[in-house]
Amino acid sequence: MKKIDITDGVCAYLQGGLGNQLFIYAAAYAQSKRLNCNLYVDISKYSKRDPLDRHKETPRKPELIGLGLPGVVIDDDSPWTGNSPRRPSLLRLPGSNSRKLNVFREKAAGYNSSILEIKKGTTLYGYFQSYKYFESIKNELKEIMLSCELSPADKRAVAELNASQTTHAHVRRGDYIDPVVAAHHGIAGVEYFARSKRLISELIHVNEMTIFTDSPELVAKEFASLDDFSIFNDSELTSFGAIRALSQGSGLIMSNSSFSWWAAWLMTRDNQKPIVAPRPWQSNGSAAADLLLPEWITLDAR
Repeated sequence: MKKIDITDGVCAYLQGGLGNQLFIYAAAYAQSKRLNCNLYVDISKYSKRDPLDRHKETPRKPELIGLGLPGVVIDDDSPWTGNSPRRPSLLRLPGSNSRKLNVFREKAAGYNSSILEIKKGTTLYGYFQSYKYFESIKNELKEIMLSCELSPADKRAVAELNASQTTHAHVRRGDYIDPVVAAHHGIAGVEYFARSKRLISELIHVNEMTIFTDSPELVAKEFASLDDFSIFNDSELTSFGAIRALSQGSGLIMSNSSFSWWAAWLMTRDNQKPIVAPRPWQSNGSAAADLLLPEWITLDAR
């Protein structure tokens, strides 16, 4: 298949689950707006991985493209198909039109202001988990995301939860309880959620808590000692629908997950709602200073 020429725009090379895809997209969208150029949304990694990409990942799908966000989606016609931007230019596949492309590669966690120096024909490679990467377009991006079409089940859940007075909590288990994944991310424990629930109750006088989780049976046992909570199986919704529903609470208790992050970010459109995030964000002690918004409250996750 003939490869598309993306030298007239900025390319978001998507990786990971929906939360990570949104971070990458948002960073690239902000740069395409700054440069007044095309935005390409590359999903080729999900259909044909580069054999040189050996790092372990939880299998995902390019769910972002179902949201109808601005941008040109590229897959088999991408110059990066089976040819990851992590390759040095000399090792890129011949005939793919990728050797002439620039790559802005994330080398460390945290915001890198050098992104403001990129030019057309640049592909973003990394996860770009900082609100600072898209601060310039935050209002526009929120409006776009809030206007995304939801499934009938998603719409019902958003409407019902918006009408209730309850603190929402996201308890991420699922792949996080895998020993390898847990060793990297860490897990926010029951005591963190109990302290956060008490704190929010003191701030806004809401005692009820709705726990969003992908592991309802496990969480029911784990949280049995807590009072005034119910469990919402978020796997019954689309990923974006679950993010939207999670953002409808009177307050939010986050897990150390990009899924939680986007729900919290959408909730910040109402500054009266308290948001609690776990610290450290990862098991290595990372505080994620560029990731968490200054107005969010942080509590020890252990």
